[in-house]
Amino acid sequence: MSDIRLEPAIPVLRIYNIAKAKEFYVDFLGFKIDWKHQYEKDLPL
Repeated sequence: MSDIRLEPAIPVLRIYNIAKAKEFYVDFLGFKIDWKHQYEKDLPL
């Protein structure tokens, strides 16, 4: 039987209102934004 290794979880937070999400996660909870992903300039983050 082989050992099972689990990698650390990386949460993906789906949001619909960027301003409200930033207000909650950054301003209220104290999270920080390390990076943003956007396929192209006119597409959603």
